[in-house]
Amino acid sequence: MHEMVSMDDAAKFISRLRERFYYNRGVEEVSIDEALDRELAEDVVSPVTLPRHDLATMDGYAIKSSDRYPLRIIGSVYAGKEPENFEIKDGEACYITTGAILPRGADAVLKVELAEVKDNLLYGKKIERGTYVLKRGSEVKKGEVVIEAKRRIGPQEIAVLHSLGIKKVKVYRRMRVAVFSNGDEIKNGKRSDTNAPMIMSFLKKWGHEPAFLGITDDSYEEIREMIIKGTEEYDAVITSGGVSVGKRDYVIRVLKEEGELLLYRVKQRPGKPLAVGIVNNKPVFALPGKPAGAFVTTMFVLRRFFYGDLPFPKVRAKIAHEVKIPTKGFTYIVFVKIVDGIAYPVGYIDSPVRLLPKGDKYAVSLISQMTRTVLADGFVLTERDLGEKEEVEVNLY
Repeated sequence: MHEMVSMDDAAKFISRLRERFYYNRGVEEVSIDEALDRELAEDVVSPVTLPRHDLATMDGYAIKSSDRYPLRIIGSVYAGKEPENFEIKDGEACYITTGAILPRGADAVLKVELAEVKDNLLYGKKIERGTYVLKRGSEVKKGEVVIEAKRRIGPQEIAVLHSLGIKKVKVYRRMRVAVFSNGDEIKNGKRSDTNAPMIMSFLKKWGHEPAFLGITDDSYEEIREMIIKGTEEYDAVITSGGVSVGKRDYVIRVLKEEGELLLYRVKQRPGKPLAVGIVNNKPVFALPGKPAGAFVTTMFVLRRFFYGDLPFPKVRAKIAHEVKIPTKGFTYIVFVKIVDGIAYPVGYIDSPVRLLPKGDKYAVSLISQMTRTVLADGFVLTERDLGEKEEVEVNLY
């Protein structure tokens, strides 16, 4: 078992877990109009060669690059139309538009800005063979792998599929994920269940099908029954709460007794009490109960498993206030709002949640307890104190 590991080691572990379990699900064929954000189950092999002909990439005149001016203009070729049955012979040129098929005999295009026409004769500068010509097959050749299996289909992939004339693709079935919450304070209505709706929203955004199983008491039997049910009927299980060191935190015990506990606790704050296990050969993710802790583990752990290892966009900004971290040996996730290039740490003055006087240590237990904490623009990762006005790297959501 991996216990109290660094964020980097946790990321490597989750990537290995993804390779082991993530693609263990069925495949279905869908039209490309329904394929957005799905993952390809097989390579996309081009059924055609593109472009099918040599094409002009500029408005101008199709010529033989070896000819000398003046050249006699013998006709015009327009995009979307086959060229007339003529070819460019020595001493001849043809007006051509962007995207039009290059006439036979031509090997370059003199762009219109460099051309001068007098009495149907073309004058211009010397150009090299292939100037402003997209050669046949230069984009893709028939039989070539254009998009590899397991790639997520975005708008750009949709464009490529349309260009190849492909109407349907095989994709992995959406992952069915069981989600439940646990805790007496949630079940009896003393505290709102914010974690499950957040987790399920992320899963939907990542292209999966979450199912809410309900809320359990702080009861070993109820938690055990929910995890067993989830792993028997779904592809994965996610819960939050009950993974710390309290007397009624039973999730760890269930994972050990009913399967295998693979990862427990990460050197990150908030988000330290994370557990990952296997029950019934299905992955089970147990997140912290505190809202900001659950958010952090969702962004760093669930995102990597259910969506892939994609970097966060980053910007540089100056931090508005000094941030003193309370304990060495951890990576701290400092939530920030960015205004006019200044990063304001959430929890201090000038931020949405004002808990900490300027100069106080970053009180993670307070910051992580409130859902409003995550209403930030991004976060800074640090293992040391940050000085006021110090330039930092902000990871944007």
